[in-house]
Amino acid sequence: MRAIAFYIHPMSESMSVDALVNYACDRRLQQDFPEAIAACKKAILIESDRGDLYELLGRFLQDLDAKEAAIRAYSRAIALQPNSVETGEAYFQRGNILQATGEVEKAIADYQRVLQFKANLPYTYWNLAEALQKLQRNDEALSCYQKALEADPNAFPAEKHYDIASRQVKRGNIDAAIRLYEWGLAIEANQSNTGDRDMLWRQYYNFGILCRKQKYLDRAIAAYRKALELNPTPWIYFSLGNALFEKQDFQSAAACFQKVVDIHPDRIEAYQNRGNCLQHLQQYDAAIDCYLQVLSVRPQYIRTYKALAIALQDKGEQEQALTCLQYQLPAPLEATLDRIKKQRYENGDRLRDRASVRYTAIHPHQSIVLDPPKTIEPELHVTFKLNRREIPKTCVAQVSNARAVFDFDTTVFDAENKIVEEVSTACLYEKISADKIANLPYYSETVAFLCLRSSENYFHWLFDCLPRIELLRLAGIKLEAIDRFFFIAQNSAYQISTLELLNIPKDKLLRHPTQCHFRADRLYIPSVLGKVDSVPTPWQCDFLKRSFLPFATVKSRSRIYLSRRSTPYRRVLNEDRVVEFLTPFGFQIIYPERLSFIEQVSVMASADVVILPHGAGATNTVFCNPGTKIIEIFAPKYVEDFYWTIALQCHLDYYYFLGEDPQQYYREHNIQPPHYLAAYCEDIVVDLKKLAAVLDFAGVSVRY
Repeated sequence: MRAIAFYIHPMSESMSVDALVNYACDRRLQQDFPEAIAACKKAILIESDRGDLYELLGRFLQDLDAKEAAIRAYSRAIALQPNSVETGEAYFQRGNILQATGEVEKAIADYQRVLQFKANLPYTYWNLAEALQKLQRNDEALSCYQKALEADPNAFPAEKHYDIASRQVKRGNIDAAIRLYEWGLAIEANQSNTGDRDMLWRQYYNFGILCRKQKYLDRAIAAYRKALELNPTPWIYFSLGNALFEKQDFQSAAACFQKVVDIHPDRIEAYQNRGNCLQHLQQYDAAIDCYLQVLSVRPQYIRTYKALAIALQDKGEQEQALTCLQYQLPAPLEATLDRIKKQRYENGDRLRDRASVRYTAIHPHQSIVLDPPKTIEPELHVTFKLNRREIPKTCVAQVSNARAVFDFDTTVFDAENKIVEEVSTACLYEKISADKIANLPYYSETVAFLCLRSSENYFHWLFDCLPRIELLRLAGIKLEAIDRFFFIAQNSAYQISTLELLNIPKDKLLRHPTQCHFRADRLYIPSVLGKVDSVPTPWQCDFLKRSFLPFATVKSRSRIYLSRRSTPYRRVLNEDRVVEFLTPFGFQIIYPERLSFIEQVSVMASADVVILPHGAGATNTVFCNPGTKIIEIFAPKYVEDFYWTIALQCHLDYYYFLGEDPQQYYREHNIQPPHYLAAYCEDIVVDLKKLAAVLDFAGVSVRY
């Protein structure tokens, strides 16, 4: 009782040091910081050699945001006991103030001093990591973040674990990332309220991806199944199927892939993988049927022909297998493929109007054959041998009282909560409660739903995303009558510029970085372009030319080389030598990322010869004049057809050749090969003799 009575009385002259400290702490709890500071200072006058009193004073001064005075107090505490474990808190708090005031190097020194006293302090490691990050010492920072989370996983929310895990993945530290995901998921599992269910499935899914990458298949399978409980989407079934296949549980894997195509019949990768499962189960006819489903959508899929050959060989049909190895189909399979295509593309029911859904058909399905490119290579690459393409029909759906979801995939629901399959790519959030639906954002307006995966990629933005606006126009819909335009956008300069040039008002734009889920009174949804394969068409090229060429400034005809020097992958390693070689031919080096969108259009509209390594910058060849010579350089293991197709549609004079294997270049120049995720990232080395040969072949001579 005396202690309680003591605290409520004002500070007295006769108080002991301990009493003054207790009084000061009480005043601090009451947020009477000046009185707390006064009591602490009085205690210091009595015992001026106690570092803990100066540390306490520093805390009180921090409460008042008196940073300089707090630093002096902490510094005095440290000076009195520089090598004492008890001084660690003073170093830590002084480091926090120094970091906040921009003296980051000094803050780092203080945090490191704390860790000399005691190594497993999670918040010290975290704050040290934050300071190192400010100095761009990213590898050191990442190491400290990891140590902070390892020191006490429960000291931080699950989101911190996932964030650092994603950084570890980018560094190739997969096992470190797996540990972080395990801790993060354990934290969420121990919480009575697991938070955002819509985000939790994603963490289980990402965890599964990492475990599968490291061949921890049982853990991956368990993670995918947990994700499916929360969100049964085709991509999770697909990933689970892959993990089961690698575990050689072919029956279960085949069931997963069947689930994918039941939800989304155009997901050709699932047909391919289901066929592989059935082949292992010696169900060859069913496997062959799956492979033909793939070719009905993507006839240029190289590995499908190889898989067909294996299935036919196992059936004992050697001659037909040899035909498939030539990337052709035997007559009986060609006839079966025609029947599958007819069933897939001539199904009139898919565009049948219903109560709250009206369709406007725009383009019919087309099968086209592309002319071969020109090359100095001894043999045409198989990518260009497989020159048939299937171009799906297009339409625009108008849905009343609609619900729309974008989360990598697209799902649109009508007024009866039925999926509008023609403009959906998956079945997302179908089974959610009426209460949740009622609480979704609602727009009592006319909305154009234009969200599309890969919108952050320049090629897909121009050829898959923006032409959907043209589909609206072709359906007779006036853009000024639309109240809201939904995009998945990263606010890149080219995205902003192209939308402005298309006269889409800023106040009508709704940009979502990764996902959205809403209801609308009236929804317009054009066909999802590129949902299986991006095949540039004449109408897309014409739309882009009509929309943007009038704003270009066309100069005298020029020869240009597009650099990828600033990109993190698929760089031309010997670019300096390439540029030096091209200089006598009058080539200018162009860095697309340094130019505005219209400046890039103007450069291409002014070019008569363009040399470029394969990459998104080649998308702008759509703005070249007919007859412009295009010379594309590929990495030896990554050859794609996008820009060959654009060249044919725009009547350009297209050539290509392959670069050399970069591994020898890395060895000769003592370079550590980069950690790339896949073959599409592989760097390019240009053989100058090949470059000279292709220039000669194309009739491009030295300019004197």
